[in-house]
Amino acid sequence: MDDNVFNYKAHSILIKLIDEVKKIVPITENEKQLFPTLIQESLSVWKCRVARVNQAEIGVPRIEWVMLIIGGVITIVFTYFFRIENQKIQSCMTGLFALIIIMNLYMVLLFAEPYTGDFQASKKPMMTIQEVMRGTYFHNINTK
Repeated sequence: MDDNVFNYKAHSILIKLIDEVKKIVPITENEKQLFPTLIQESLSVWKCRVARVNQAEIGVPRIEWVMLIIGGVITIVFTYFFRIENQKIQSCMTGLFALIIIMNLYMVLLFAEPYTGDFQASKKPMMTIQEVMRGTYFHNINTK
């Protein structure tokens, strides 16, 4: 996702995982009690993946950008209705409003693509989980 490219390998792995979960036939009472949770969590993983892919591919829709920019312009224009006798203070107030709006729009831009750029989501938690599942995590901690 950091290259804005759909990862077909991850998609197929997730489909295989869900297929394997659907093949499970609970036999013991513990398995019967845990099976609904397993199905629910598998579907939750799928829904989260769909949400991440949508976020990575779509980002902030254009209409939302238009609305944000129009809102910013209206807010700046609105400051002129608060007429202040001193022109320097009026300009300073309008400039500060513009600065706040620009900073907010920049933050929306940065967080519109959470899997790229300076604020990208870290891969470390996922890699740690994989190490724990393989049983190598605690071995790596003890050797450091």
